Amino acid sequence: MTLIVNASAGRAKTVSLLIGVIGLTGCVVGWIATPREFFVAFLFGHFFFLGLSLGSLGLLMIHHLTAGRWGYAVRRFLESAVGNLPLLAVLFAPIFFGLRYLYPWMNPSVVAASDALR
Repeated sequence: MTLIVNASAGRAKTVSLLIGVIGLTGCVVGWIATPREFFVAFLFGHFFFLGLSLGSLGLLMIHHLTAGRWGYAVRRFLESAVGNLPLLAVLFAPIFFGLRYLYPWMNPSVVAASDALR
């Protein structure tokens, strides 16, 4: 029985790795082909998952503060979501490369051409 579980876990890891490589390849192609759309989508996705993790952090802190029994059922799920914060901090770095695509006022030529931005 253990051999079957180990074999299926190994296969799941291989499939997950393959899906991750395909996704990363798609991101690189999107970054090269249409950088503005890539950075807008990346920023949206980043803020979505950051919101989930920070919301979980807030609920987890309330649970620890009140020390009630109400949070024991979801505490491990909240801790798991909060565990993504270091990864989200690292994944914020590509946004710095796309600031000129995301925000017009980061591009000096746009600022020089606009009366409102000067």
